[in-house]
Amino acid sequence: MPDRLVVRTALDRLDALATISHTYTSAAGFTVTATYDGGPSFLSSSGTDAQTVHRAATTTAVVSSPNPSLVSDPVTVTTTVSPVAPGAGTPTGLTADPPPRRAPPRPPRGGGTSGWR
Repeated sequence: MPDRLVVRTALDRLDALATISHTYTSAAGFTVTATYDGGPSFLSSSGTDAQTVHRAATTTAVVSSPNPSLVSDPVTVTTTVSPVAPGAGTPTGLTADPPPRRAPPRPPRGGGTSGWR
């Protein structure tokens, strides 16, 4: 959001209420200020409100394929990250899919290679 966003809107003549809607694109704290310019019978005034915008919660699903697999099979791991309501949109960034938490395989006797797939 820019440092200052100026929006002009008319007050409703019945209840002296003006409403605008804004979609924040980053998580942070913002100060919202409204200023009334005054009129023939009223002085000007202003007020502020602190608006806090949080990041949306997410869930992460992990699927491996084929499952089950054999020792020599390559395994594909797919990770899906989704927002939790009321969050919306498509999460961006990186996920880390490390190999299983065990010691890497030892090279076979007599030569050859081994490693994570």
